[in-house]
Amino acid sequence: MSKESGQVNPIPAFNCCYLLRSSKRPDCLYIGSTPDPARRLAQHNGVTKGGAKRTKAEAMRPWEMIAIVEGFTSRTAALQFEWSWQHMHRTRHIDAVETDELTRRKRITTPVDKGSGICHSPMKILGNLHQLLRSPCFRTWPLTVRFLSREAYTHWQLWNERADGLLSDHMQIKLDFHSGGASVFNPQRPVNDMTHIDATYTGIKEHLEKSTLLLDDSRLPSCQLYIARQMPIPVIPGAGRELSVGADPG
Repeated sequence: MSKESGQVNPIPAFNCCYLLRSSKRPDCLYIGSTPDPARRLAQHNGVTKGGAKRTKAEAMRPWEMIAIVEGFTSRTAALQFEWSWQHMHRTRHIDAVETDELTRRKRITTPVDKGSGICHSPMKILGNLHQLLRSPCFRTWPLTVRFLSREAYTHWQLWNERADGLLSDHMQIKLDFHSGGASVFNPQRPVNDMTHIDATYTGIKEHLEKSTLLLDDSRLPSCQLYIARQMPIPVIPGAGRELSVGADPG
């Protein structure tokens, strides 16, 4: 709920963390987050204003997204995951054993350029992602990993084979490879184009309409306690069931 307006903030249509790779220097990677992958990619490539300072070098453009983690329920959640992914040796979301493994891998892989934010090992970055998704903090989140590069997915499969644990069953993996210079979902779209990814409410349209119907339904019994506190009536998912929490059962 917004403290300034007293209104409940809406569930965001889409939030994701992404992994960029330079098409000119494939060993240069960048981690970020955005509610709109297509718009953000255009910014990174200088097509529109607003790109990150660390991706402005023409020597590394154009950038392409090779993996996306989606399903975050808020911008704050996406930013929390982004920071942890960028700072694996400082995050508190992996235990000491995993940190030791990271330290060992750091000695055998090319490190991040100091102060640049640019990474140099796809294998390492995807291994870090695998560890984060298995961590106690994030393993219960309803996340989906979308791979837009066959090479990135190959690295991921290697981590699946060597990792000590598996991802939670509810987490999904989507393969959205580019084929023949075009998106597999839309052959008319070029490789470096994310406009086929739906960043609107279309995917949750039915849930949104049901929630709106429930909250606007005048048949729901009122609860003076909730009215006095100016709190919204929670919507509890259920097949064909309507439930007003806090309502007088009589």
